[in-house]
Amino acid sequence: MGSINRFFLSAALALLGILGIGLGIGVAGASVANGIARQPEAAGQLIDFYFNYVLIPEFILALLLVGISLLLIFKGKSHKG
Repeated sequence: MGSINRFFLSAALALLGILGIGLGIGVAGASVANGIARQPEAAGQLIDFYFNYVLIPEFILALLLVGISLLLIFKGKSHKG
């Protein structure tokens, strides 16, 4: 396997982490919707918790994974040999 192919494979594997992020956000969002359906008066607290402890960290992780993938792709393109 060539060195360029290794870079592309590593970038693809890093981007697979995006699937896990999407799954985590979906499951947490469903739990928040369920909690709001059970106790509508707690909607503000649940949404605040969801944004602060689920969405923001997952978004940061997604940006890091995309950044690492792009770095690997561009390093693979400029790498000779």
